[in-house]
Amino acid sequence: MKMEVYVVVILLFVHLAASRVESMFDPNISTLKSIVRITNRLGDGSTLNLHCKSPDDNLGLKILATNKSWSFTFRPNIWGTTVFYCHFTWPRETHSFDIYDDYRDGVRKGNPCIDCTWHIDQNRPCRFNQKTNLFDFCYDWNK
Repeated sequence: MKMEVYVVVILLFVHLAASRVESMFDPNISTLKSIVRITNRLGDGSTLNLHCKSPDDNLGLKILATNKSWSFTFRPNIWGTTVFYCHFTWPRETHSFDIYDDYRDGVRKGNPCIDCTWHIDQNRPCRFNQKTNLFDFCYDWNK
């Protein structure tokens, strides 16, 4: 009897593990793509140069005229550690910022962004807040 219980428990764990692995690779099950959209809102006619990357992906240099946008899509990793970092330059200024940080922006958080829309202005990056319809999630530049 004891051996049968162990076998049932082991089979249950194997089945559970197999179903979790299957859901990780099935694009129709909870592996949402996120989009990051960045808009030049410097406000003085300056061109915004940006270079974004993660530890795994280098997205290259992008040049945005005033009020122009650029975007990229990705799937956050299952460990909740996805980070995309951007370096921003415009005349007489250079800044960097984690444009997507799973700890701050991930779906497990209070204000997640699947569609992460950012305005980059002279002072700081601000993310669109779907609850208020404003760009009121503003952050300091990285140190």
